[in-house]
Amino acid sequence: MKKSLFVGIALLFFSTPMLAATFITSATVDGGGSTTVTGGATISVEVFVTTTGGGNANDWESTQWRFGAAGATTCVDHADFLSAGNHNLSFNITAPATDGTYDLYLVAYRNDTCTGGNSGDFILNNAVVVSSGGGGGGSCDSFEDDFSSNSFTGGTANWATNWIEVDGAGAGAGSGNAQISGGILNLDDQPNTGGQPSLARQADLSSYNTATLNFDFSTTAGVDNSDAVTLEISNDGGGSYNPIETFTNINGVFNGSRSIDITGDISANTRFRFRVSNLYGGGNERFQVDNLQIDACSSLATPTVNTLSTDDTTPILNGTFDSAGSVGSFTVTVEGTT
Repeated sequence: MKKSLFVGIALLFFSTPMLAATFITSATVDGGGSTTVTGGATISVEVFVTTTGGGNANDWESTQWRFGAAGATTCVDHADFLSAGNHNLSFNITAPATDGTYDLYLVAYRNDTCTGGNSGDFILNNAVVVSSGGGGGGSCDSFEDDFSSNSFTGGTANWATNWIEVDGAGAGAGSGNAQISGGILNLDDQPNTGGQPSLARQADLSSYNTATLNFDFSTTAGVDNSDAVTLEISNDGGGSYNPIETFTNINGVFNGSRSIDITGDISANTRFRFRVSNLYGGGNERFQVDNLQIDACSSLATPTVNTLSTDDTTPILNGTFDSAGSVGSFTVTVEGTT
C-alpha cells in the first residue's frame, strides 16, 4: 500500500498590538525656537504632542516644565486630550530672574497633576535668553491684574483707566454679564440679550518700544461651538478697534493662555477689550480671564550730536535722543580738555 505524505507549511502570524505612547514632537517659545526677555517675564510656550494606543493610556492631561536638567519643576494642569492623535496647546511660563541662557525641559503626562505615564524629557536648547535690558538695554514694566480685588479698580497702579464696563445688565463688578468676581474676569450674555457685554482697560505705552499682552483664559461646561468672545485692541482710546482673536468653536471646559505682541498698537491710550460677540446666553456658559498683564519695554536712547561748540578749553555738545519714545535734549560739558 502506497502512502502519500502531505507536508503542511504553517505560517504563523503574530499580531502585536500597538503600544500606547505619549511623546512631544516639538515646542516653541513666543512663537519661535528661542526668545530674549527680561528676568521674570511671561513667555508663551506651545507644545505639540503625539499620542498612540487605546484606552486611557493615550491620554495627555498635564505638562511639566523646568529650566535646566536640575531646575525646579512646575506642573500645568491643562485641557485634557483623551484620544490618540496629534495635539497642541499653549500655556504661559515665567522666565528666570537671573541673566543667562536657559534650556527648556518639557514632559507630557498621562494624568492630571503630572502623574502617570510620561513622554520623557523634551529639551528645547537655548530656548530662553534672559537679559536685564530685554536684549537691547533699557527697562521694562508690567501692567498687571490678577483680579484678586474683585473690583474694576484692581491691579497695579500704572493702568491709565479702571476696567470699563459695557453691560446693559451691569451694576458694578459683582453683578450683570460683565463681572470681576471670584478672583477672575467673567463674561456672558444671559439670557442672550444681544447687547455684546464687554470689559476694556487702557494703558499709556507711549514711552515703550515693545509690548506684549499675556493672559490665561477658560470656558465653563455649558459653552458650545457657536459661543464667541472677541479680543480687540485700539490705539486711540477706544475710538476704533481692530480684532486680535475670536475665541469660538469651543465645547465645554477649556483652558488656555495667550502671549500676544501688541507693539504695533503702542500709543498714549492703548486700550484692549474682551467682548461677547455671539451668544453666551445659555446655562453655565461663561468666558473667563485671569493673570492678565502687559509687559512693556523701552530700549536705551541713543544720543545724536547736533552741535559742538567750544569756550576756550570747554567743549560743549548739544543734541537730542533718537530712540522712539525718548524725549528731550541733552548738553554734555567736558571740562579741562586740550
